[in-house]
Amino acid sequence: MESLGAQPVAMPIGQIKAAIAEGKVEGMCTSPGGWTSQVGMSAPIGSQVPGLMMLTYTYVAKKSWLDSLTTEQRKIIMDAVRNASMLQWHAMYNDDKEVIEAFVKQEAPMK
Repeated sequence: MESLGAQPVAMPIGQIKAAIAEGKVEGMCTSPGGWTSQVGMSAPIGSQVPGLMMLTYTYVAKKSWLDSLTTEQRKIIMDAVRNASMLQWHAMYNDDKEVIEAFVKQEAPMK
């Protein structure tokens, strides 16, 4: 964000709408879902960077348990985690696309 000339400020997402309304911040970098749930049409403008999605999935397993599995069992677990992550990524991508299309239909200022 700094390379774009912005001065990033970390704040809880629930405070962003008020901070924009009060002029304390000029914008936010978030997913379309975050935009919908927190700022909506009160944002002065929205920009989409095609293909940019920042998602992190965390799966936690006790190492001793994972190590105690057979090679075949470990492969099943790892494949299931990989597949679940891929499914979630595609679902989020489609959800974000629908959100953006809905905002555009409402004549939201999008770039």
